[in-house]
Amino acid sequence: MPFVMAVGIGLSVRNAKAVLEAIFGVKSDFARTPKFNIDGQTGTWRKKSYRNRAGWMPYLEIALGLYFATTIVYSIQNENYATAPFLALFVWGFLYTGVMSVAQGWIERLRFGGAASSSLGSFAPLPPAHLGSSVSHL
Repeated sequence: MPFVMAVGIGLSVRNAKAVLEAIFGVKSDFARTPKFNIDGQTGTWRKKSYRNRAGWMPYLEIALGLYFATTIVYSIQNENYATAPFLALFVWGFLYTGVMSVAQGWIERLRFGGAASSSLGSFAPLPPAHLGSSVSHL
């Protein structure tokens, strides 16, 4: 349960951005989830490309995670031990969402030999490993 709470905290930056865009009437594109359209064993996801630019948000999430890590140190130095577990939820949530967003682009480049994208702003979701197996039973 704490993991779910932490991820919910980590998503708060993205949710806050969406709410502010709605309040101020900022039009933004809806980023769709990838659809690879794989048919049986003949299709392959390797030739399908889907990139979603995450922009600055993962770096803000990482910065917030590091900030809350310093608040844990501060709370321990001031003998306020009861707040540390709650602050750890913020650290885990922000660092998890930020690092996973950044790492997704790095993993894509490692899996495809660096040919996928040259900018750090491009991120593509990794397809499930079972897509290469038979899916004709669906």
